[in-house]
Amino acid sequence: MQLSFQTVQFSPRFGADVALGDVLAAASSAGFTRVGLDVWSVDRYLDRGHSLRDLVAMLDAADLRCTDVLPLVVGTDSGPTLASARRLAALATATGAPVCGAAVDLGVVDRRDPRVRDLLVRCADILTGAGARLAVEFLPYSCVATVADACELCEVVGWDAAGLLVDSWHTLVNSQVDALAGLAAGDIAMVQYSDGVIPAPEKVRDDSRNHRRLPGHGELDLASFVAAVIATGYDGLISPEVLSSEVRAAPPAPFAAEIHAALRHHWPSSLDPPATHAGHDE
Repeated sequence: MQLSFQTVQFSPRFGADVALGDVLAAASSAGFTRVGLDVWSVDRYLDRGHSLRDLVAMLDAADLRCTDVLPLVVGTDSGPTLASARRLAALATATGAPVCGAAVDLGVVDRRDPRVRDLLVRCADILTGAGARLAVEFLPYSCVATVADACELCEVVGWDAAGLLVDSWHTLVNSQVDALAGLAAGDIAMVQYSDGVIPAPEKVRDDSRNHRRLPGHGELDLASFVAAVIATGYDGLISPEVLSSEVRAAPPAPFAAEIHAALRHHWPSSLDPPATHAGHDE
């Protein structure tokens, strides 16, 4: 397993006000050699006068390799969807990220909408051209709510270009652990990991974004999730996604150290060797 910190945990999208450089420094100091980048944090960094070349240099200085970029949100409007795909492709090309997290827009009511399927395929072509495989996420409050729903979309795109983004919180809250048993290792493009409690139905979306907990600090059956993932033979990317207003209100360094220790404990086969950088110039 490869452990990778995720900047979305301190993203301005969810109200955090932390410089990207400070987040990367915290991840590196905690022992991470890999990091995933969220587009909102990167956009803020670029808006402050920096370039993608500066970003790659900052990753190099922190001894961090970029493992993934996110999120690609696929809706029914081709303009913004394809623009987002191109922006993420540019980021993947610059950093060498091999995975791009993707989800269907929450405003879409039917995942079988031909406009969504067509755009997902077109976006996959764009990201594949940048060397990144889509990781399609299922969320209990979306029209792609289950493992089977996400697998159906990966079939449409083609498994070479897309796999599943398997998130412990979404999996356990929506009772999808058993569905993981039907997956092969190559079906999974990325795993995200966090704890929490089973929310009331009307609070699922808010709890997903604001009230997750560090592994071992909640009530979810994380042991069953880890066992189910390992049983597939998957040995790839494990990324924390502790979306929490409490976490975002505190400095990133103590959190990064605690989550790194938790990941090493919960995923005992995980390795964190020195990173090999694969970034390119802007």
